Amino acid sequence: MKVIAIHGAGGPETLVLEEREKPEAPYRHLLIKVHATAVNRADIMQRMGFYPAPAGCVKDVPGLEFVGQIQSLGPGCHLDHRVGDRVMGLMPGGTYQEYLTIDESLVLPIPEQYDFIKAAAIPEAYITAFDALVLQGGMRPGHRVLVSAAASSVGVAAAQLIKAWHGTGIGTTRNAQKLTQLADLYDKAIVCKSTEINGRTLPGFAPGVRSYLETLSGTANGALDLVLELAGGDYIEESLDLMTDRGIIVLVGLLAGRTTQLSINKILSKRISLIGTTLRARSLAEKAGVVRAFEKQVLPLFARGLLDPVVDKVFRLDQAGEAHAYLESNANIGKVVLEV
Repeated sequence: MKVIAIHGAGGPETLVLEEREKPEAPYRHLLIKVHATAVNRADIMQRMGFYPAPAGCVKDVPGLEFVGQIQSLGPGCHLDHRVGDRVMGLMPGGTYQEYLTIDESLVLPIPEQYDFIKAAAIPEAYITAFDALVLQGGMRPGHRVLVSAAASSVGVAAAQLIKAWHGTGIGTTRNAQKLTQLADLYDKAIVCKSTEINGRTLPGFAPGVRSYLETLSGTANGALDLVLELAGGDYIEESLDLMTDRGIIVLVGLLAGRTTQLSINKILSKRISLIGTTLRARSLAEKAGVVRAFEKQVLPLFARGLLDPVVDKVFRLDQAGEAHAYLESNANIGKVVLEV
């Protein structure tokens, strides 16, 4: 089978197409013929040597998600899966290849109205956004939610989920050219304008967010209930002043840096919860719980038209290096897909 392997930490040129032996499905696993996968920031970090694959996972093949068809069922499978079923799911790594095996409890049916390319924009983005916003952040109707890196695939999914949950979505971006598209997704899209405060350079989204919150509430006391933090770094510090009492910040990404200085007095006085979360490190039982919750609460929303995955650009599997370079350019709004 065809595989994209990482040949040493480095740039996109380290991604090399290889031929490897096709796997067989072990106990209670499914063998999947992969039709498409997608590129995530974690893949880029792994390629650069900063995000190694976890124990038990193929070390040199990137990829966190897939869409495809069941080719065979391993011994002991007892759930309602059949050969030929169109399925999708998340993996801790190794989806840049033609075939893979996965525990039968971790796959989801592909919504009937989507082909494989369109469906490839669902797993990582929507499961991550749903888990962070709803399962971790407790999003409810009426909540005012801020999303950083709003044009990313998770940001796009988050915008749609916020609307589906009848909340108010505010998205931030560093790229003013993305405002028009983001305005169709969010109730308010704001460009970050770097600001010097006490010798520190902060992203600079707070004034715009605060002004919008004041407009919404009609007072100077408007505040955020929830933040989906996809950038990390100093974005967290700037969000603290915008939070309501007992507000929640869910940290998912570190695009803006792994460290920051936090005013912990603000966390204490407002009783703010700062939650760090990742799906990759969870146990099989935890992952299966998220998958089942997603299947029950989110999958029906695609059929109702409340959610619609956004594919920005499609590359062939052998163009994985080009796809990585494109995602690193930050030109995308939505998902960068690899057709296998």
